[in-house]
Amino acid sequence: MAAFVLAVFNGGVPLIYNGQEVGCSVKLPFFSKSPIDWTTNPDMMIEYKKILAFRRDNATVKESVTAVDAHPDVVLFSKKLGSEEVLVMVNVRNTTVSYPIPTAWANSIWRDALNSNLITLGSSINLEPYKYYILIK
Repeated sequence: MAAFVLAVFNGGVPLIYNGQEVGCSVKLPFFSKSPIDWTTNPDMMIEYKKILAFRRDNATVKESVTAVDAHPDVVLFSKKLGSEEVLVMVNVRNTTVSYPIPTAWANSIWRDALNSNLITLGSSINLEPYKYYILIK
């Protein structure tokens, strides 16, 4: 899911491979009719729908100026349009990472774009393997 989050918010049109949204573990051939069990991993399907709905409904993630922080383990970028800002933070490693929040975003309060919970960013954050946040301010 972390890789999908990065792909969805980095421009272009998101591509979803057959069965990806339910975690299909079998490689399906292109241009053939392959059965997909749509009841597999319903929570994963719901998460894909939330991410895509936010992208569809939010102009900031599609038509904005982007600021990026360079880090070997975490991809963080911000998209800003008018007074709205969206912050995407993704741990791209299979280990927990202690990530120092860049000054521009440290000690700030955000709303989680997928569940509306408030998130307070301090000076650092521990991100579980492949953990991602899509935050809005």
